[in-house]
Amino acid sequence: MKKVIDLIGVQMDLGCGTGVLCRILQGEGIEAAGMDFSSGMIAIARENCPESHFDVADMTTYRPEKQFDLVTCTGDAINHIPDLADVERIFRNVYAYTAPGGRFVFDILN
Repeated sequence: MKKVIDLIGVQMDLGCGTGVLCRILQGEGIEAAGMDFSSGMIAIARENCPESHFDVADMTTYRPEKQFDLVTCTGDAINHIPDLADVERIFRNVYAYTAPGGRFVFDILN
């Protein structure tokens, strides 16, 4: 039986911060990428996980050309988006770059 992690080829971490999740997934053989609004965080992520691709971007408008098997947004990153219309925009954008059969995993602290 395959583990779920074996089914993920390419992953994108929205609001990746210092790239901790990308580094963990790279260690599992997954091609991991990340984006964050903070150029300082992305600089640290690039040092922590040089094998991964990182973008400085706003998750409300982020639309990479590549599709991903798994898109993550953890560490309560969505909580930093105060406008519900922007949260809806994020979800529509994520749908556009999630591969068929892919998943979007996120958390929200309420």
